[in-house]
Amino acid sequence: MTVSIAVIYPIITITEQPAATTNVAHGSITGSLTVSASATEDAMLSYQWYSNTTNSNTGGTAITGATGSSFPIPTGLWVGTHYYFCAVSAYGSSVRSNVAVVNVSP
Repeated sequence: MTVSIAVIYPIITITEQPAATTNVAHGSITGSLTVSASATEDAMLSYQWYSNTTNSNTGGTAITGATGSSFPIPTGLWVGTHYYFCAVSAYGSSVRSNVAVVNVSP
């Protein structure tokens, strides 16, 4: 006798994307990037923020300790353009936010 077990993965929806572009001044960086999400099946969501070298939400480097729905913009960023996104996950399902561009001016 064969028994099949159906696995139901939650559907995750990002309901609020991080700000598309944030402009800050070097030496006085403040603010946070935020995502809001919901999931079916009453799934508990987890968050992981990434930095990237390009305007893309694929690849990237996971930021250690950045595991909340809000991510404070690092105060030590150099002048230039920086890219961030968030992966929202639950029980084997995952979606990625749009890219947040942080422009740091002199």
